[in-house]
Amino acid sequence: MNSSLFKITFALFLSFVVLRLFAQEVKQSDALVRIDKENRPAVATTAETLVKPLQKEWVAYLKKNFKIKAKSNKNTVIARAAIISTLSLNPVNIYTEFEQKAEKTVMTLAVELSDGQFVSKQNYSDEYKKIKSLAYEFVVSYMKDNYNSLIKKSQKEVNSSVKQEIKIQKRINALEKKINKDSDNIQKLQKSIDRSKLDIEKNKKLLPEINKETEKKRAVLKELQDKKGKL
Repeated sequence: MNSSLFKITFALFLSFVVLRLFAQEVKQSDALVRIDKENRPAVATTAETLVKPLQKEWVAYLKKNFKIKAKSNKNTVIARAAIISTLSLNPVNIYTEFEQKAEKTVMTLAVELSDGQFVSKQNYSDEYKKIKSLAYEFVVSYMKDNYNSLIKKSQKEVNSSVKQEIKIQKRINALEKKINKDSDNIQKLQKSIDRSKLDIEKNKKLLPEINKETEKKRAVLKELQDKKGKL
């Protein structure tokens, strides 16, 4: 598969997985939370994430989106006299508890209205839907950012692996080319060796005749030298 096509396919696959995970991981239910020694109605939002980063991000989310200064203490975040115009034009108190359960975090959100009443599904259905939506949108937003970070990191790892793959493939291609070239050289050398062997055999056959001819010529030379010596 082409490396660019692979990266695009991988990114699309991760995006698809992330979208499916949001629906699977973020769950909501009615809940009760202990405030001022009484059980108060609340919305529980459960997600597969760590508790401390989610709690820290909730404080930042309230400040960024609603200019609310919330105080975080252990597993609780409290914002008093806060204004969320989509929920109420009057100040409200926001209580949020965070609890780690295995690999999941439960975020329990309760809102106290200006009249001292807590938003519940029965008595303030519209407001209840709004705080439920608020909690859900926050958690999904956090999860998206978290997955985007993971995807970015994973994409870098994929890119690094693809580069390594291309580098190794180039090395393989270069080695295969060298082998082919060396094979051609070996064939040429083998042909040269074969020709040399034939020449050796041919000359070996000629050598005895040459030796005989040389002896004859030596004999003639000696005879001439002897005749000269007698003069």
